[in-house]
Amino acid sequence: MNIFVKALSIEPLLDLGADIFTADAKELSKCQKTDFQCIFGEETPLCNENVEKITLLEELRSTATEITPECAKTTNFSPCSLPFISKNGENIDFVVESFSNSYKNYVSSAKNPKAKTERLGASLLIYDFFKEKYDRLPPDLCKGKNGKPFFADFPLEISVSHTDALVLCAFTEKENGAHSLGIDAEAVPNTESYQSLVRIAKKYFECDSFGTELFDDISENEFCDLFTLLWTKKESLVKMTGEGLGGLKRAFSLNALQKSYFLRSDRKYYISVSAI
Repeated sequence: MNIFVKALSIEPLLDLGADIFTADAKELSKCQKTDFQCIFGEETPLCNENVEKITLLEELRSTATEITPECAKTTNFSPCSLPFISKNGENIDFVVESFSNSYKNYVSSAKNPKAKTERLGASLLIYDFFKEKYDRLPPDLCKGKNGKPFFADFPLEISVSHTDALVLCAFTEKENGAHSLGIDAEAVPNTESYQSLVRIAKKYFECDSFGTELFDDISENEFCDLFTLLWTKKESLVKMTGEGLGGLKRAFSLNALQKSYFLRSDRKYYISVSAI
């Protein structure tokens, strides 16, 4: 099973705040993007609470840094070369207006400027993927139960994640065997967040085999790092199943495939991909 992941750093756009759509469309060219492939083979371990027992922090890290594509290993974010950057004199709103109605509605229905910027970034990545892979415009983007996105009448699975200044989209063709797909990314916080993360860990991980390592004797830095990775692993599963955040409290014993990665741009990000 081959999963394509595209990532866009939208830091330059976040600085625009509520003025984003009146800004010059050239601001989009200041964004940075990268992409890589997540390949599941017969050797990929199942994400099963009875199978996946990680006891050493270093072992977990080695799994997380598994990234095989060289571009992701070296974090080669490159200047944005999306084919939708407008001509001189056009603003970002003009770019959004060039989208089909489902993508215009997807962007405009967001509740605040940051969410609109994230959805703009996801829409650009989707358009970029379809141009690159199929040389066509994307089909309508629809929402299923709990907001899980899907394409209308097109045999392609999609999952979207955003955190801090990073937006990611994962895609896989259904004929590759995937019935569902989930991706989650989180920026690793500093130790100022340690106490709040401990409270969250006790709520979601204390009675869960996913988080047993969190309650070992590890430093605050190690805890923040490990918590972030485990959170992405579990959230990618509930996004895959379509449960959303409501499924985070339950223990998982799914025979799902899962891999985790990290990327660095201005910050360190953990990324987990799940498929079944």
